[in-house]
Amino acid sequence: MTDILIVDDEAEPRDSVVEMLEDEGYAVRVAKDGGEALALYAEKRPDLLLLDIQMPVKTGWDVCRDIRRMDKSLPIILLSAFGEEDDKVRGLTIGADDYIVKDCGARELLARVKRQLGRVVQIAAEQNRAAQPVSADEFAFGVRHKVDAKRFVLLDARRRETKLSKREMAVLQHFASHPNEVVEKEDLLRRFWGIENLERIESRVHDTLIWGLREKLGSDKDVIETVHGIGWLYRV
Repeated sequence: MTDILIVDDEAEPRDSVVEMLEDEGYAVRVAKDGGEALALYAEKRPDLLLLDIQMPVKTGWDVCRDIRRMDKSLPIILLSAFGEEDDKVRGLTIGADDYIVKDCGARELLARVKRQLGRVVQIAAEQNRAAQPVSADEFAFGVRHKVDAKRFVLLDARRRETKLSKREMAVLQHFASHPNEVVEKEDLLRRFWGIENLERIESRVHDTLIWGLREKLGSDKDVIETVHGIGWLYRV
């Protein structure tokens, strides 16, 4: 059964949301403050977190930051009595997946909960479909390309060939093995240049390699997304 954790210090709006979700067949746990929310999260990871912002001692902002540092995939929906744009932007910036004003209708809240739960299921399904034995002689990369791992060649939809270096091939294989996951720059340096060379390698060498791969991918170049300050993500 899908487990939802609701964090709100105000009984009246909280209890009505609990009743609505339980009527829909969800298992619901309740925390009355941020500290209790973190304890319940540690006890059992929920499938979704509904998190009030304005709480004493530890605010929803704090709880969202703390949990997002530990858990990159948990759907977090912030609840607030205020609908200012700055608050919405702040919430999304610190890692929330959605922001709901408390006076929204019950059907809208339920639709947003279902949307976030469905998104997690969809991502998991896409990752399963994307999983492939990258040691195979040929594997897909992006929408329109395949990689011939034996001949170090990138093939477009018309089977036109573009040569790949050994390092470019290794990086594409690594991305294909970790779809929808962030690959850090330092990880690429350690894997494909050797950890003993880290201090001697110019800091933008991996940026140049990724730029070259994007050029070769052409219309598929956007499947390698930049995660600013961290690295890249192969979006499937």
